[in-house]
Amino acid sequence: MRLYKPSFSRLSALTVICALGILVLLLKYNLRSPVPESVLIEETSKPSLFLVHAYLNELQMSKLPKLTAINWPPEPLAQRPAGSRNSSGHRIPLPPPFEPLMSRGQRNLSKKLLRTFADIMFANGLGDRFMLCGGTLLGSFRHHDFVPWDDDVDVFVDIEVRSRVRSLLKKNKEGYLLSEFRSLDKFYAKIMNQFEEHLDLEYGRATGSWRWPFLDIIYFQIQGTSVIDIAFKTHYRFSTVFPLYFRPLGTDWYPSPRDPLHFLQYAVASDALCVVPNFSHVTDSSREGSSIECSSLGSRYAFVSHRLCPGETVPPATDDMVLSEERLVQRDSSGRVMIVHSLCLAVPTSNANTETYAMRSSRN
Repeated sequence: MRLYKPSFSRLSALTVICALGILVLLLKYNLRSPVPESVLIEETSKPSLFLVHAYLNELQMSKLPKLTAINWPPEPLAQRPAGSRNSSGHRIPLPPPFEPLMSRGQRNLSKKLLRTFADIMFANGLGDRFMLCGGTLLGSFRHHDFVPWDDDVDVFVDIEVRSRVRSLLKKNKEGYLLSEFRSLDKFYAKIMNQFEEHLDLEYGRATGSWRWPFLDIIYFQIQGTSVIDIAFKTHYRFSTVFPLYFRPLGTDWYPSPRDPLHFLQYAVASDALCVVPNFSHVTDSSREGSSIECSSLGSRYAFVSHRLCPGETVPPATDDMVLSEERLVQRDSSGRVMIVHSLCLAVPTSNANTETYAMRSSRN
């Protein structure tokens, strides 16, 4: 069979006609050329990818590490729900210090309260007006999840949007409730029936003055170059807090202060100690506090180690944003360190080499 071989002039004419046809289609349907793969790869290696915006951006979130696809240690769970009663109707004592405090149902409810709150904020253009704080931020920084013995969830919210936030939360579809106060609010679930208190259900318990578990909504005010915690009167530098960056808490991403290490150093009593406070949110009453070297818990719970991500160079200023490799590690019985997972996250350079069991830079 004879193959038809077009002449050069005919081939050139066909090329021009095809090019004009493609141009017409592009103009007619406003099509865009795909972004080169190399650009996407470069973009995912920038700290700016983790910047929080008022609304969730699906493209941005798709480029963040998929937290449901990485390894996680077994959840630290209490043997029975905190605040439950025995067959005689007496309240069962809380676990000893540094034992897991919440049951599976209580952890699930705590995370649902936080997820519901965050979804409402982002859906209404308020995603950059709240962040993790307190023990919940500490959990993200030290464990990439809740502190195993923590007993509440903490978020920081701009007081300028308080009235709108309250209005939105009262309309939530989950049936959660809101109690309002001057400097903070509490977001919680309906209470379970008394005859169900021995069960591990995702409902609140009337263990003290509140229905526990709950989400503490703590309000802040911006004054000049300071961010002020209205409830506890703590002053933070504006550049410590803003702009907000995403951090992991379990399998979800949440807004967090720009400089989590410096932010947390305002609150932690000792940089090398793990602490059980002298107040219980479960019973809404005082209790005996306790502290221990965090390193002594390294074989019981997984902690986060911090170092620069491969390929990152140290910028001249310690306040510049870099990508820090945060490895969730746990020691086995022989002291060998096992890596559970590894994430590259955006932090100031001063955070990138934080010690695993202490809230201080290993450069010091």
